Amino acid sequence: DALAQARPGVGQGHHAHNLLKGGEQSIERLLPGITAEMFARGAVPYRTGFDLRVYDDGQWLPRRDLGYTNIAASRPLIESTVLARLLREPNVHMRSDTVVEDYSYDEHDQVNGVSIRTPNGSPEVLHADLVVDCTGRASHLQESLAAHGYDNPPQYKINMGLSYTSAVFEAPEGCLDTK
Repeated sequence: DALAQARPGVGQGHHAHNLLKGGEQSIERLLPGITAEMFARGAVPYRTGFDLRVYDDGQWLPRRDLGYTNIAASRPLIESTVLARLLREPNVHMRSDTVVEDYSYDEHDQVNGVSIRTPNGSPEVLHADLVVDCTGRASHLQESLAAHGYDNPPQYKINMGLSYTSAVFEAPEGCLDTK
């Protein structure tokens, strides 16, 4: 499944991922049955605080069954399951080999869609009530808005001093005991 492969440029794409309960509930409300689809494709339920062991500051934290489960899966599995489900919706269409060149603006300089270049090279405008730019650092949104007289929004950066790493390893003898 080509959709279930890690994408280049996604820094945590190869890490193990947890779909936390709030995210699961939100996605399930929008796409009923999606968690069952994730399990069918290999996602694993785990009891939070009990099935997942945490080693912090030189010690294993005590096991506690917090009374609910989360979903463990690769990021590509979560993303590809949601995408495959969205593409089954009658009002969702995906265009391949299409480049978004700019945002389109109405006569009042309000964003009303995107200007694209189709696979055969012809320009086209796709009108929309809502445009969401998910391109991350590669986005040209600020330049486009500035060209239409908008000021850049203020940016706030907070260094939390946090990072994370994941690895596959063999658990030490006894750490998975249920005591």
